[in-house]
Amino acid sequence: MGFEKLLVLTFLVAAAHASADSMQIQPVMASSSDDKVNLSVYYESLCPYCANFMHGVDECRLDVIEACAINSWPKVEKHFKFIYCVERLHLMDKHTQWQSCYGANNLDQTPVNNCYNNGLGFQLEMAYADETTKLNPRHRFVPWVVVNNIPLQEDFENFIGYVCRAYRGNKVPKACAR
Repeated sequence: MGFEKLLVLTFLVAAAHASADSMQIQPVMASSSDDKVNLSVYYESLCPYCANFMHGVDECRLDVIEACAINSWPKVEKHFKFIYCVERLHLMDKHTQWQSCYGANNLDQTPVNNCYNNGLGFQLEMAYADETTKLNPRHRFVPWVVVNNIPLQEDFENFIGYVCRAYRGNKVPKACAR
């Protein structure tokens, strides 16, 4: 695989609380670090099921931009909205309009642009690629979803159930109470 990103979302079912339409992300705060579930998503921009930059230069560029977004806005609530916007544009065949996602989410583009232009983005992408190659078992496709270091393999769409089963806290997230 190419330069897959590791979107490490160490939060409690925040994605499960996100409405795909409203993008209202409401993370549940764990009472201690022991209550947290580590959800990792290995993916590629512009490519729900591909490998090796099959979408060319745009995919490579947006992989780095999304890595910079994660680095620039460490809070999931910020970078997830941006990345979701970029990927949503792709589904509408408008991925070249990705810069509109800054304004759509009231985000300052300066830190991401600086990261991209000063080479940090490439370094981040290389680090993500290195981490991806160390996965055990090796990933076979994207997205590759891992909950507490256990890959979900082909059952990645049921990640909420895995997160709920892994959660050990007292305050049960809404997504787990369904």
